[in-house]
Amino acid sequence: MGANMALRLRRANHDVVVWNRNAQTTRELVQDISARGAASVGALVRAPQPPRIVWLMLPAGDVT
Repeated sequence: MGANMALRLRRANHDVVVWNRNAQTTRELVQDISARGAASVGALVRAPQPPRIVWLMLPAGDVT
């Protein structure tokens, strides 16, 4: 779900920074949709220049 949202934002020419608990998923998004990758949640929040929006897609369960 998050990957599809990131793809739609990139198609609309938005600067998108992605992070996933699975580093391989982050690398794939960087390659597949030309997003910028972040190494951590903190890096994700600091990456875009203000004004910025941080959108989190979280699964239900232990992760949250």
